[in-house]
Amino acid sequence: MSANPMPVTRTDLILYLADMGAVRAKPLSARGVEILEAASNLLREGGFEAFSMRRVAERADMALSALQHHFPTRADLLRDVIEHRLAWYGAALSERLRSLPDEPERLFLGVVDWLLDDIQFEPTASFTVQFWAFAAYDADAREMLDRFMGRYRVFLAKIMRALNPALTELEALTRSAAISVMIDGSALLLAPGKPAHPELVDLHETIRSSALRLAKGAPKAE
Repeated sequence: MSANPMPVTRTDLILYLADMGAVRAKPLSARGVEILEAASNLLREGGFEAFSMRRVAERADMALSALQHHFPTRADLLRDVIEHRLAWYGAALSERLRSLPDEPERLFLGVVDWLLDDIQFEPTASFTVQFWAFAAYDADAREMLDRFMGRYRVFLAKIMRALNPALTELEALTRSAAISVMIDGSALLLAPGKPAHPELVDLHETIRSSALRLAKGAPKAE
């Protein structure tokens, strides 16, 4: 893959984020959104063992047949839980980008800071850990996680190439994978209720500076 011929702009990033959740052919109803919120909370609180159609119906205070009218199978429900989450991320990150100076390094660090803050607090921290665990046992969850993380990596790669246009698409994607692992993995150590250790005090700043070094690093020699 060749280097990007045109710099990636803030507008490009916002347009990509707008598409992150725009995959449903038909918008969800207000009731559909309520069901997805109930399903997300159930997964976050109870893990993969709690995520059944019957338990979601109970949590949403509806009959199982009514739930199946909105989401015929658990795979359909799980897919839309993730798409709903992607749409939320897209909107939140777009707002974050608009609030920052239109300078590549400030945009990159502003996004990394937002992601590090978000992953360490509820509901993102427990949802992330539980969904990763769910994906280890469930093929549908594994497919949805791969889709979610793929779009996440593409976004990070795009914002990285805004900062470092010399990177090829493949190099940027590889580096974005490393950065996403650092950010998401921090939930295992820094989420609410985790034990405090002195070596973790500066972990946020260490990940932040490491991400910036990866982003700004020279491309591999041809």
